[in-house]
Amino acid sequence: MKSTNRDMAHSTFFWGVARTYRFGVAVMETSWEKVSAKKKAAIDKKLARLAQKIVKNQGYVKPSFQTKAFFALMRQFNKRGWNEVDMAYWKEKGWTEKKRPWKS
Repeated sequence: MKSTNRDMAHSTFFWGVARTYRFGVAVMETSWEKVSAKKKAAIDKKLARLAQKIVKNQGYVKPSFQTKAFFALMRQFNKRGWNEVDMAYWKEKGWTEKKRPWKS
């Protein structure tokens, strides 16, 4: 699960998602119906706490330094002519100038 969660978090980072929450639990079964009620209750409790954390942070998540640095790198690629379609999209959004996707 750790490897899968990390891989999915890497994907969301490259998609520009500012914050990715991860959750993984070993259930040691091949189907959800076979998981014990006790294990399901523990999972529900942990997920409820994670959901509260997500709701609490809604609207307050800011991109990390890593996200901003990667954006700056991609901005340079799209200013200099890496891909015509991407260049047009970035220019239309104003991202090759002063505008940033995380600012209104």
